[in-house]
Amino acid sequence: MFKTSNGKKVAFAGVVDRGLAWLLDGLISVLLVLIVAAVAAAIYDALGIFVLAIGIFAYYIGFEVIYGATPGKRIMGLEVRTESGDLPGWKGATLRNLTKIIGGGSILLILVGVVFISESERDQRLGDTLGATVVIERAE
Repeated sequence: MFKTSNGKKVAFAGVVDRGLAWLLDGLISVLLVLIVAAVAAAIYDALGIFVLAIGIFAYYIGFEVIYGATPGKRIMGLEVRTESGDLPGWKGATLRNLTKIIGGGSILLILVGVVFISESERDQRLGDTLGATVVIERAE
C-alpha cells in the first residue's frame, strides 16, 4: 500500500493495468501527434517534423506533470506520484519517461520493464526508480 500526500492509502498499479494504459496512450498519443504534425506541416514542413520528433515525449511528460496521469492512465484508474505522494514535476516526469524512448520499441526491453515492476517492492520500472516516482491506483 502507498500513502498519498493527503493521507489516503492506495495500492500500487500492477503490470496488467499499466500495460493496458501504455497501449491506450500509444494509440491516443500517436493519433494526436499525427494530427498536430499534419497541421504544423501545412504551415511549415520543418515544423511538422519537429512536432513528430518531440510530440509523443511531450504528451507523456505534459500530462503527468499537469494532471498526474496520461489519458490512458486515467482510463485505467491510475496516476503517477512521487515517492512522497506529490505530483511528479518536470524532473520526475522527464526522468521516468526517458526510458520509454529507449525501451518502448523493443519487446525485449518491454519484458525487462515487466520484470522490474514484478520484482520491485513498489512495482516500479527502471524509469520510476530514476524519476523517484510510483504508479498507483487513483485515490477517489
